[in-house]
Amino acid sequence: MPPAADALSPEDALLLACARTRLSPRAFESIGRLADRQPDWERLIGAAARHGVLPLLREHLGDLDVVPGPVRETLRRLAARIARHNLMLAGVLLDVLELFGREGLPALPYKGPVLAASVYGNLALRPFADLDVLVHPEDAPRARALLTDHGFRFVPEASGLDEAAAIARGREYRFERDPGVLLEVQWRVVSASDGWRKFSLAPLWARLRETTLARRTVAALGPEDRLAVLSLHGAHNQWVRLKWIVDVAEVVRGEAVGWEALFSNAEAWGIRRPVLLGLALARDLLDAPLPPEVRARLDADRTLPRLAAMVRRRLLTEPCDPPPELPLFLLRLRENRREKLFFAARLAFAPTPKDAARLPAPLGFLAPLLRPFRLVVLLVRRLVRAPKKNRR
Repeated sequence: MPPAADALSPEDALLLACARTRLSPRAFESIGRLADRQPDWERLIGAAARHGVLPLLREHLGDLDVVPGPVRETLRRLAARIARHNLMLAGVLLDVLELFGREGLPALPYKGPVLAASVYGNLALRPFADLDVLVHPEDAPRARALLTDHGFRFVPEASGLDEAAAIARGREYRFERDPGVLLEVQWRVVSASDGWRKFSLAPLWARLRETTLARRTVAALGPEDRLAVLSLHGAHNQWVRLKWIVDVAEVVRGEAVGWEALFSNAEAWGIRRPVLLGLALARDLLDAPLPPEVRARLDADRTLPRLAAMVRRRLLTEPCDPPPELPLFLLRLRENRREKLFFAARLAFAPTPKDAARLPAPLGFLAPLLRPFRLVVLLVRRLVRAPKKNRR
């Protein structure tokens, strides 16, 4: 169920009301009434910045007379800074895609500038801190060599793994260039240790579409695959940032989604519940319009309300930090006992590159045994550091 309006603080109510690209006349009037209550503007702006929706706040509050002039100026200045950064990163992305294209290396930019331009309709309305480009796993070494030859600095993980093992276990290579330019070349949306064993990017490559970015044609996901990928990404971060839910809501509002294809793919990949959760959050928090058959699917899943409540509790009351209950949250996303056991076993025993890095190379075979002890230590540390209200 959506949070009751009277249960929200003025700041949270205004934040959710502005977290969309387009407003109906009724929504615009509601925002005016909320702004007229003079919320804690500093708290509101801070929350919008953390959640990645500050440009949307500026879009809908920047011309309202009831908003104090200094607040409007602050919103204008911060949004302009985001727009400049986005434009700079979009230029870098186009250069990288051109480089890969010349070398015959297929690449798919699936978040960042392409998401902002194609889903939000405006490069400046969706902040992004880095660039994400998908490549085929077998092309990852060549992508790494090309980028390092063209001014990017490879940021290695302290894993001690050779390249083949790093590609088999990991999901990305990270690069830096100049201040503020971060690039992730990925061959998985989530890492192999996350346990979504049926999810494969191969079908996505076979049905790519085209979109326009700064008057250039680039590859893009269709709305069904985009929703699947965004939902999986958001779920693996427990949706701690509002912008990820806005992404889903804007796809639903602005694109012709083939719902049967979406759910057929989600069933085949074993990610039906992450997709349902993304849609439920977009509907309940941001009024995303869903057809009756999709609403019926949401209502039929009795686990969704509990998962959505976990998200809302942190989203509206907590900082945007990795939640300590994330493993339990991810376990509940699985829909049958076999997948739950598989995920628990992967979590407990499948070593990550960081686990391997803690041992000398000759002892790397002991990493699966080290993993459970490291998880216990991490859990104890999180419980000790967690605020008291989280331990009640």
